[in-house]
Amino acid sequence: YKIMQICNKTIFLTFISFLFIVQISFAQNNDSSEIKWNYNKLMEPYSFDNGLIITPPPYFVPFKQLDKEGFMNPQMLSSIELQRKNNVPFPILANQIKENLENQKIFLINEEKNLTNNNKSCLIYEFIYNAMSSNGENIDFHEIILITGDYKQSIICTAIFPEMHYKLLHLIMKESLLSIDWKDSEL
Repeated sequence: YKIMQICNKTIFLTFISFLFIVQISFAQNNDSSEIKWNYNKLMEPYSFDNGLIITPPPYFVPFKQLDKEGFMNPQMLSSIELQRKNNVPFPILANQIKENLENQKIFLINEEKNLTNNNKSCLIYEFIYNAMSSNGENIDFHEIILITGDYKQSIICTAIFPEMHYKLLHLIMKESLLSIDWKDSEL
């Protein structure tokens, strides 16, 4: 339970920080609807210092903040966040996250067991929630949480994007999350 509280606080703080960064970035207002979005599994994987390896969607830039790393695209109000929790078994954390979502009465729109591109078991939860953007608008956001790992660690990958960009971003964000892999950390 305590792990879930810490996870929720860090997810919330990262999201608030992300919205602040987005507000600054909107000064360079580009028309991102004209960008051709695609996801190519042959794209170059990106390695983080904590041993996590993922292939980001096109036009996403890496960031590092506290214990989270990931990618963001400020023009699309979208991000992918990665966390590695050592000494937290994947099956236990996956159950705790699901129970926490249910306790918060968050409307799950999809829940599935899957395999990553490297044939590692994962669970994927998808839901929609409403949040206020940095410019004061209420926006529906789509969130995909992929949890994988083993009995020594858990890897949490979270993709967030506006629901209005669902057709454009859903598949590429999910494919990016499924590309997660890792090197064993030095414990």
